[in-house]
Amino acid sequence: MKASLLRGVGFITLLSIAIHTAPAFASDPAALIQLAANNACVRCDLSGASFAHEKLNSVNLSKANLTNADFYFADLTDATLASADLTGAKMEGANLTGADLRSATLNLGALKLATVCRTIMPDDEISMRDCPDDNPYEDTNPIQP
Repeated sequence: MKASLLRGVGFITLLSIAIHTAPAFASDPAALIQLAANNACVRCDLSGASFAHEKLNSVNLSKANLTNADFYFADLTDATLASADLTGAKMEGANLTGADLRSATLNLGALKLATVCRTIMPDDEISMRDCPDDNPYEDTNPIQP
């Protein structure tokens, strides 16, 4: 009886860990497997998926359906999100340094609290908004002789 109870508690603990570490939801669960295996999921349906606090460096999500996805404090450094649908995506705290958002569909206001540096924006412009100064000690107002 006691061993059976302990097995039940162990199963519930493992189930809880699995639920809390996996993305919350995606329209196509096979897409999550492909993403994990290849660091890429071109044209995938990952709508509603949670990538909060995930490291997605250099991921290729071109043309993916990422509507209502959660990228809260996700690291998307050098990610390719070209032509992706990011309508309703939560981008607060996301690091988009070097990311490619060319032709992506999104509300630019969603990027207000994200880090964009050397980020290719949907209009093909490169945003340097959050880039650190190359040389913080450089005198920006030198004395002229």
